[in-house]
Amino acid sequence: MLENRNYEIEKKRIREVKNSATQSLATVKRGFTTIEAAVYLGVSDSLLRQLRMKSSHDTGPEYVKVRGKIVYLKEQLDDWLDEFKVV
Repeated sequence: MLENRNYEIEKKRIREVKNSATQSLATVKRGFTTIEAAVYLGVSDSLLRQLRMKSSHDTGPEYVKVRGKIVYLKEQLDDWLDEFKVV
C-alpha cells in the first residue's frame, strides 16, 4: 500500500515538472534533477536511470553527485545530445 502511494506521489511530481516550461529550465538552471534532465532531453526519466545503472558511464550523459543527489549539468546534457547529430 505504501509503495503504491509513493508511486502515485512520484507520478504527480513527474507531471508537475513536465508541465513547467522546458525553455525556462534551460535558461535559469545549470543543474537538473533526473526528471528535469529527462524533460530537457525529451526522454523518459526511467531511461536516464537505466543508463546510469550501466557498468560504463559512457552510455548516458555524465552526472555529478551533490550530497548524495544526482545532478545533470546543462553543458553535459548538451554534449551528450551532440553525440547523436546526424551529419
